[in-house]
Amino acid sequence: MNHATETLIVGAGPFGLGLAAYLQKRQHDFRMVGYPMEFWKRHMPAGMLLRSGIEWHLDPDNQWTIERFLSERGTSRGLVEPLSRELYLSYCEWFMRRAEIPVQETYVTQLGQNGNHFQATLADGSSVRARQVVIATGFYSTPTFRPGYRN
Repeated sequence: MNHATETLIVGAGPFGLGLAAYLQKRQHDFRMVGYPMEFWKRHMPAGMLLRSGIEWHLDPDNQWTIERFLSERGTSRGLVEPLSRELYLSYCEWFMRRAEIPVQETYVTQLGQNGNHFQATLADGSSVRARQVVIATGFYSTPTFRPGYRN
């Protein structure tokens, strides 16, 4: 299946989710591809504490804030600072539900330019044609991928 959109967001981590919320509120045509908070879930250590406080949140329009998330849970700010990785991931899930951010859970396997558009091939067999692409992926190096490394 081929989809067309104005903006393709590759990656569903904090920055991709924040951008999606911004675009959605402004009724901008976009498509987000990725697995929500995958990098954080797989590579950030359990029990990790964030340096950012609860005043930092994903929503650029300040509607779905961490403070609101805590308030709805009946949790006091003083009990959660510094924020734990687990609480932050719970907030991110809550944010996605509240902001109603659609995410196509798959990977981009190929991205190229075709005239004045980009064409993305996805791992689920579909493709996306977009006028612009935002790469909002996490980063991670593995011991099996290094420049000049050969098996």
